[in-house]
Amino acid sequence: MQFNEEQIAEMQEKFMNLSEGKKELLRKFFRDSEEARILRAIVGPQFMDLVNMTREPKRGLAAPRS
Repeated sequence: MQFNEEQIAEMQEKFMNLSEGKKELLRKFFRDSEEARILRAIVGPQFMDLVNMTREPKRGLAAPRS
């Protein structure tokens, strides 16, 4: 399954509009669930792009420098 740039941008925007609590629930789901492994098998490599989009921003020394 291939998502175009517009679809990915829309999903990212919707994710960013979620409360922090809901974002954390999704992060946990993507990291730790059997369901997420099944979705990877169905959606394919782009699933990891969606997962990476949900990662928390880096803080401290690992944070990107401006």
